[in-house]
Formats: sequence, C-alpha cells, structure tokens
Amino acid sequence: MAGRIFVCVTCDRAANLQAGQSLGSRIAAKLESAAIAHDISIRRVECLNGCPKPGNAALRDLGKCVIRFHRLEEKDVAGLMEAAELYDRSCDGNLSLSQIPAGLRDKVSTIIPPIYAEPR
Repeated sequence: MAGRIFVCVTCDRAANLQAGQSLGSRIAAKLESAAIAHDISIRRVECLNGCPKPGNAALRDLGKCVIRFHRLEEKDVAGLMEAAELYDRSCDGNLSLSQIPAGLRDKVSTIIPPIYAEPR
C-alpha cells in the first residue's frame, strides 16, 4: 500500500457508544470500503489527540508532514480519499489549503512538519 490514513476509532468518547459504533469507527468503515479502489490503507488508532473536536483522521508517512483533520463526518470520506491521493503523490506531504478538497479545508486542525533527525 502506498498511502495511509490514520483514523481515531474512539471519537467521540463522550457519546458512550458501544465498540464499533463511534463516529471514528463509522468513518473508518466507510474509508475501508472506499480504499479498496485506491492504493491507500486505513489504520484504526485509539487516539489522535483531538478529543474536544471528534471525527479525527490524519495523513502521515515517513519524511512527510502530518496533516490532521477534525470534525469529520461520514460524508467527508470521498474528500479524504482525494486528499490522501494528493498527499501520497507529494514529495513532502505539505499540501496547501487550496490543494485540499474544499469540503475539508475548514477541517484541517494541524499540519506538522516532518522531523529530520541528524545521524549520531
């Protein structure tokens, strides 16, 4: 698999839903269905540190910026897949807001530059 989308499956913790019923789990399930047609893998994770604004997912890969989204809904899956493909084709993952699908631009919560460690 080339690209990866990390999805918090514990969003929204405050809803007290049973396992698999969280917003994050529903988004992950829809992404997994959509990913079949793309070279993208979906990773379910316990937390992406966005609890105050549930519906978190992140695009991340070695040597690239991390782009985290919040307040995602199930309807955002197509846009997130499009963003993941753009991210995967980029050399450093540093997508401008104009490159991100319009429906997701106000859902970008952070862009973290890659960490380059000097060899010891």
